[in-house]
Amino acid sequence: MSYNIEELSKIYSVSGQRFEDYKKEALLTITSGKKPDKEKTLIIVGGQSGSGKSRVIPLAKEELHNNVVIVDFDELRALHPNYEDVNNNYSEVAHRILHPDTERVKNEVLKEVIRQGLNVIYEGALRNTQGFLDFAKDFREAGYKIKMYIMAVPKLESYGSTFTRYALAHINNTQPRWVEKSAHDGSYEGVPKTVKAFIEAGMVDDIHVFVRDKERPRRIYTTEGKQFEDPLTAIEYGRVSGRRQAIIDFGMKYQTTRHILSEKEPDKVDKLEDWLLLYEQELRDLQKLNFQGNEKE
Repeated sequence: MSYNIEELSKIYSVSGQRFEDYKKEALLTITSGKKPDKEKTLIIVGGQSGSGKSRVIPLAKEELHNNVVIVDFDELRALHPNYEDVNNNYSEVAHRILHPDTERVKNEVLKEVIRQGLNVIYEGALRNTQGFLDFAKDFREAGYKIKMYIMAVPKLESYGSTFTRYALAHINNTQPRWVEKSAHDGSYEGVPKTVKAFIEAGMVDDIHVFVRDKERPRRIYTTEGKQFEDPLTAIEYGRVSGRRQAIIDFGMKYQTTRHILSEKEPDKVDKLEDWLLLYEQELRDLQKLNFQGNEKE
């Protein structure tokens, strides 16, 4: 279904006192109990949609002794006065409809956070490279140390997680959040591009790369440790090394997700086709690599 996003954004946008109330609630929600830090730090937690960025946040919080403001775009969006209405009626594009207001609130909140000198964790998919550089520049000019915590996850794993997360939200009676394929793929390509741009611009002091593990993300690279030639090599390694397991896990995840959606939102079942096609492509690629490996032997 096609939507006029620009028109819907205007319809659901808030202004005046409603916007001020939205901003105040957002600021109070994320800064409550936090104190300024002499060594103020910004940690950017990055990865494509579905990569498991939220699992890295506790590690970043530990490093900053839990005295940190977490700026989560999804959380800010959920605080929007019209979020529930928009998500119930336009779940697939809710993030696009509410983006202008959420972006305005984020910018206003960050100005105050920087003014107060609070530590910040910012979670992002890293699609918009220039936007992230501009965002980090404000912190750098305010004397912040900047770190990046990056999740390195195969495309099949992360794309599948956007579906399983959506389906499980129905089971847990929480608001499901739909992720378009273009948004996922754009962030998958954007992660290494943005990390490279940060390095070249001298906009980052420390980079950590993580892969998924059973209980919590496992760190495979730090700037100090230099377990790989550079963070980009570590990201590529994480994405490649997890492909086989993602293929093994696909069947159960796919069937479970399909079953839930068939009961809860049958009109979404056809959307799983792209996930299935990606699995088949990954399987062919892996079989080809195995064949070439055997030939060399």
